[in-house]
Amino acid sequence: MQFQVIGQSGYTASCLMRLDMVLSGPSDIHKAIVLTKNWDEHLFILWERGGYPYGGIIIPTGFTSGVGEGARGFSLALCMIHECQIPIGTVSVPETVFDCVDRGEFPVEWRQQIFDTALPREMPIPSWIFGKHWELAKSRRLWRVQSWRWQNLVIKWTSNADVVDDFSKIVGDKLHQAAKTLPRNARHEDCQQVGLILRDAWIEFSRNARTSIWESSEKLGKNDVKGVVDALALPQATTDKAKKAYNSTNALQHSLNAVSDDALRCFTNTADAMAEIIAMRFPDKRDPLDEELIRPN
Repeated sequence: MQFQVIGQSGYTASCLMRLDMVLSGPSDIHKAIVLTKNWDEHLFILWERGGYPYGGIIIPTGFTSGVGEGARGFSLALCMIHECQIPIGTVSVPETVFDCVDRGEFPVEWRQQIFDTALPREMPIPSWIFGKHWELAKSRRLWRVQSWRWQNLVIKWTSNADVVDDFSKIVGDKLHQAAKTLPRNARHEDCQQVGLILRDAWIEFSRNARTSIWESSEKLGKNDVKGVVDALALPQATTDKAKKAYNSTNALQHSLNAVSDDALRCFTNTADAMAEIIAMRFPDKRDPLDEELIRPN
């Protein structure tokens, strides 16, 4: 077995995307080793299960310690590996060894030595992991800082979806779940599932919004989305827009002929209507978690 270099050395975004591809793919990775030179430059060796003298994948050096994109990428990469329950080890090596491995020159004798001498590390690793990344990893919300994933979705993440996510991370989670549920060449069942998730997003949104109309909300049912929308006393056009968007989630959920365009339209209308309500009734309200987030890579 051989080691394959995947990613462009020196480019954090390229290395992160390739790491994500490997972790999400069929490769059976059973150990990750961080190779370090000069204490602040890093690459990953991902060891595939089985075979001697060890084979796997090298994610080259797009990662650094300290501050900046390289450090954020390094912290995020470590959290992504941890999320996959892959043990992490570390080894510091001379520049000559590091640079050779970075190019894919990884002799058999080096493999054995690095594998055997790697120091096991427990997460979060001090000075390497950003606290805000770690909080996202623990709540399985790393998608918020994996910006390249948004670009690959059929349903594109929008500025209005950002507004909703700032208002409520739980509702934002559901919007993201709906977006990633729709694959390319989606089946009717996939589109129906998007409708179900977006309906649940509306229910969660209404539960959040009803805290501002407590007096009148006591008479409303627990999942009465339309009742909450009416009680918010919005302009009629906004009320109609919200109800239409909510109705479309139910229609999509039960449509036996649903297609991707229907799911995309339903998502867009939902995010737009929610954002409009937030702008009118909750312009200053932010989810407390919003202050804990970190800039995406």
